[in-house]
Amino acid sequence: TFAQDGFACYRDAWNLLNALHNRPILIDQAGSSELATCLDAAANGGLRVQGKGGVKVLLGGEISLRLQAGSAHG
Repeated sequence: TFAQDGFACYRDAWNLLNALHNRPILIDQAGSSELATCLDAAANGGLRVQGKGGVKVLLGGEISLRLQAGSAHG
């Protein structure tokens, strides 16, 4: 359960439904923007992304993700 294990027990199910997995995204956070690739959810519920500086976990606060233009699958 979430009370016992936190987000980790839901991580695999969430990652299966992650529509942005391995797709280019634009991250808007704290007044700045960054291009990155969306990876998956971390065990703590944060979102793992690959940016210029390497892999990082976005967790909490005001974060907006947008699929990069021209990257739609179909």
